[in-house]
Amino acid sequence: MNHLSSTLVLCDLDHLLLGADGNLTQVVRDVLQLFVRRGGRFTVFSQRTPRAVRSIPVSYTHLTLPTILLV
Repeated sequence: MNHLSSTLVLCDLDHLLLGADGNLTQVVRDVLQLFVRRGGRFTVFSQRTPRAVRSIPVSYTHLTLPTILLV
């Protein structure tokens, strides 16, 4: 049963997901993987340009919805 299937989480890259070094911490990666495995839907938003977001050395394979970029 996907008890989180109706749950959508949007996270700001800069103020929530990325650590001081600009990367996802292992704890954040683990939590996101667990959330998605349990049926949760997840995406990010950012005020960075699309080019700047793509340059972040992070795998976005855990995203289950399109990303929102406010430019």
